[in-house]
Amino acid sequence: MRYRNRKWLERMIKNGFSLREIARKEGVSPRTISTWASKYGLPTNIYRKTAKHCVLSPELIEFFDGLLLGRGTIISRFPNTAYFSLAFSQKEYLEWISQKLKELGIEQKGQIKKMKGKKKQYPCWRYESWSYYELTEIRKRWYLKGKKRIPEDIKFTPLTGLLWYLGSGYLEIQTQKRKTPFLRIRFSLTRYSKEEVENIVKKIQEATNCKVKINYHQPLRITITPVEKFLSFIEPCPEELKPIFGKKWKIF
Repeated sequence: MRYRNRKWLERMIKNGFSLREIARKEGVSPRTISTWASKYGLPTNIYRKTAKHCVLSPELIEFFDGLLLGRGTIISRFPNTAYFSLAFSQKEYLEWISQKLKELGIEQKGQIKKMKGKKKQYPCWRYESWSYYELTEIRKRWYLKGKKRIPEDIKFTPLTGLLWYLGSGYLEIQTQKRKTPFLRIRFSLTRYSKEEVENIVKKIQEATNCKVKINYHQPLRITITPVEKFLSFIEPCPEELKPIFGKKWKIF
């Protein structure tokens, strides 16, 4: 009857076990665990946050790496579980992300919600996945003491590049004082250190054979040329997203 011990029960809850999981371990009903948790002033609604399991396939890791290079985040509220979150101005993009993640074994939690804020001039939506035990491994790669960082072992693949470009890349077209337009791809990397940026630049160059320049002035960013070679590497814009992002592939 370990569940009657306050410290034991509190530790189990803090470690991310749901009341149903604790009840199964102890051979009692979830109601019994809920009663004792309530008696000790511990949370009793965690059965709604039951974590799931997934397979960290190479494709899923590449998918997350592309999203995390940009605006994606992996959040951990309990030591052994984590979930993915992404905010974006286009709901249709998040719906596409949700469908692709579902195909890779990651399910959406609830609805894609419209974010509210007095200072927000433009609409913004947020996607959240269910919590998964295995996503803690992704978080360990991408976060050090709570701060986001680019993993040293990251691989720049067509899928990773595509996801990064869709959510955070820009196609710059310079025409002023030029007979023919000058094109380049731009990414902002303000949140990352110089060493991390230089590492991802090296990976991009090795994978695409493109020329990558680093602008160390704030905001820290990189530019990639030739555009044709980079776009050829990451493959075409997904058909469903052409109304939103198709212009990123329109080059002269």
